[in-house]
Amino acid sequence: MKTLLKSSGLIFLAMMFSFALNANPSQNGITKEEALKEIREIKKNARFHSGSIRKIENYARESTANFENFVVYAQLASTVGHHTLMYVRLAEATSKLTSENQLLTELARIVENPDIGIDRFEDIMDAALKAKTQEEKDKVLERINAIKAEFQPQSSEKPIQRDKKLVN
Repeated sequence: MKTLLKSSGLIFLAMMFSFALNANPSQNGITKEEALKEIREIKKNARFHSGSIRKIENYARESTANFENFVVYAQLASTVGHHTLMYVRLAEATSKLTSENQLLTELARIVENPDIGIDRFEDIMDAALKAKTQEEKDKVLERINAIKAEFQPQSSEKPIQRDKKLVN
């Protein structure tokens, strides 16, 4: 009888711990269940890359933090023509974290930059994961912002010229 009570007590504690992990919002205010619901909706409405979005969803399911990040990765993966592997890699790395890391969502927003390349992406992701102090985080953010600046057209003519090249 004692063994039965002890094991049922352990089961109850495990269930409560699991519930707490799923119900507690990350610092961004979104719970795991809310994130998974949003990702399922994104996957349902996506015209392409549902396999990558499914992988992101699986990593979100394993995670204990950064739930908003996974939604961002899924949204971006659903709208791009390529580079979805980078979003999946971000999701995999994010799923192993136990604290919030907004640098990874900033990195996700530059994946579509045609000049980023996988090596540069991996290098910045590694730096973002290792950054602990505010100074280290600021340096990573500076690198991300520099890439954003590279991708910004310098004048209103550049996007038109680029589009003309695509059309011709």
